[in-house]
Amino acid sequence: MKAVQFDPITRDLLAHKVIRQITVAIKNGQLKAGDKLPSERDLAAQMGVGRPVIREALRALQLLRILEVRHGDGTYVRVVDEETLVDAYDVLLSVGGITLSDLFEARRFLEVSTASLAAKRASEEQVSRMRECAAKALEAIDDAERFLELDLELHSLVIEAAANPVLRTMMASISNLLRESRELTINLPGIRAQVAGDHERIAEAIARRDHAFAAAVMGEHIDRVRTAALRIAASSVARVEGL
Repeated sequence: MKAVQFDPITRDLLAHKVIRQITVAIKNGQLKAGDKLPSERDLAAQMGVGRPVIREALRALQLLRILEVRHGDGTYVRVVDEETLVDAYDVLLSVGGITLSDLFEARRFLEVSTASLAAKRASEEQVSRMRECAAKALEAIDDAERFLELDLELHSLVIEAAANPVLRTMMASISNLLRESRELTINLPGIRAQVAGDHERIAEAIARRDHAFAAAVMGEHIDRVRTAALRIAASSVARVEGL
């Protein structure tokens, strides 16, 4: 039998995982502006990677203006806003050959179809749950964490109501990416109010059994969030290039 040849795991992928852990810690408030990171040696020990990998990840985060290296002192978290984190997320995706634009394109392709099918197939109970979820989201606009969960729930309900196991499997395969992208876009200025309104319209279109309108509303919803996220990412890149 011919020996199987495996490709080595590149250091880029390890650095990607380090970058993700640090940005998630910042997003979750575990690391705040002005906090000092552990030394390269300590980070390498905690994450189980070599110091060159840590150094590569920290350098990338420094270029993105998320971290600041103070020579002779250490590495600190800068004052980080949502624009910077969205740009960082785009970089994380691109390491695997995916861009933020690619992700929204895939979402639009899949979720427009699921909305159309849901309008044809949703049960009365499913419609009721969608309406209830949309109403709760309106009440949770000031609570980012709760709003995120309701956002995920609404889209899951639409996928469930579409009753297509292939589409459900395809959406599940990118579920982690979808959650991460929402975690970074949910705090963009004014976005929660827009999303809440869109969710109400999606639920009502499905309740009316208007599959064409449901597809159109879902498409508009994803386009709206995509435009906001990409505008922020583009402004971040322009700001860095202008330095």
